[in-house]
Amino acid sequence: MASEDVIKQLKAALDECSRLREENKKLRSLMAIPEEKPNVLVAESLSPENKVALFRSLFRGREDVYPPPPFEIESVLSSEYIRCYKCNL
Repeated sequence: MASEDVIKQLKAALDECSRLREENKKLRSLMAIPEEKPNVLVAESLSPENKVALFRSLFRGREDVYPPPPFEIESVLSSEYIRCYKCNL
């Protein structure tokens, strides 16, 4: 894609977003739905420790999965190929 095409697509997407925001505003007023106010960023009000705790709670790893046991490097060096520990190939 040429950079002019990307710029045109970006402008079209931004124009569409503006149009949809205006349409949403009109529909909210017709339906008497209060306009949503943006939330204050949580990151501004949290301490570094609380930010880490929040991140870990959102992106914690699976606790039921563990890596396979490590293998002996000598056995790998002495064999002609490494076998798959699950399929025994």
